Amino acid sequence: MPEGTQSTRMAIAQQFWAHIGHRDLGQGIDLLSPNATARIPGSHALAGTFAGRDEIVRHLRDLYERTGGTFDAYKWEDWMLGENHVAALASVHFNTNGQMYKGRHLLLVRFDISDKIEEIAVLFEDQRSVERFLGP
Repeated sequence: MPEGTQSTRMAIAQQFWAHIGHRDLGQGIDLLSPNATARIPGSHALAGTFAGRDEIVRHLRDLYERTGGTFDAYKWEDWMLGENHVAALASVHFNTNGQMYKGRHLLLVRFDISDKIEEIAVLFEDQRSVERFLGP
């Protein structure tokens, strides 16, 4: 794969997460393939597999609502670039109802041949902590 394609994918991934972090769903969702899938592991209220742009938007709105709009990736620790994937390690925090969550998340995106994001996976450093914060 040409180096330009890889750097383009890195830039797209960075734009996507910046848009999501700033609650700019319109521009963030435009970077997704129409058939994109997001996978959030666990047994908490926001866990599941979300297929298509509409379901992903609903999930993100639920995230913003559930965290009182306080979701913030306050430190991007590392970016990793592969042939079809870009991964980001971020320290995040959010709070609601007097509770605060801080943790590290590995955010992974996979690209299709047209450089649209076709799969998103979020992995948590401490799954139980996320589940306690978000609830069932």
